[in-house]
Amino acid sequence: MTFLHSLLGSRAVDTAQLGCVIDSPAQRLRVQIKRSGPFTSQDTEGLFGLRIDYAVQSGGFAKSILWHDGSYNHARRAALPWGRGGARPDVAYRQQEMRTGAPFTINIAAGAPPGWSGRIILTPILQDMGIGSRARITLEAEAPAGQHREHS
Repeated sequence: MTFLHSLLGSRAVDTAQLGCVIDSPAQRLRVQIKRSGPFTSQDTEGLFGLRIDYAVQSGGFAKSILWHDGSYNHARRAALPWGRGGARPDVAYRQQEMRTGAPFTINIAAGAPPGWSGRIILTPILQDMGIGSRARITLEAEAPAGQHREHS
């Protein structure tokens, strides 16, 4: 499944983000990114990342994790309007493969907080990374060890 194709167009400072609510996601996702354009942060808000917010059974969201290409700045102030909210995730991982295009795996279940309800909000973020920066993010469920993924 291709999750996002985003284009910033003719503006150096712009935002593209899309929150997708997923109930009972695969425990592990294989991620591959194709990108083009400058991907140069224009300010402290500049970010190319993939954020997961975890819902809990008691209500609300208890944890957020951000995988980014090295552009994340801890001084960032742009908050997400959904999930845990806020500008800063609880955990941030620099993921070199987001720059190189090599596939990598996100273990959704391993990052889940206690009381996780099985719901996440998955949000790709492309903000203030330069004129013409664009990304295509492909996500595929990884089969557990010993099982094979069926192709349709």
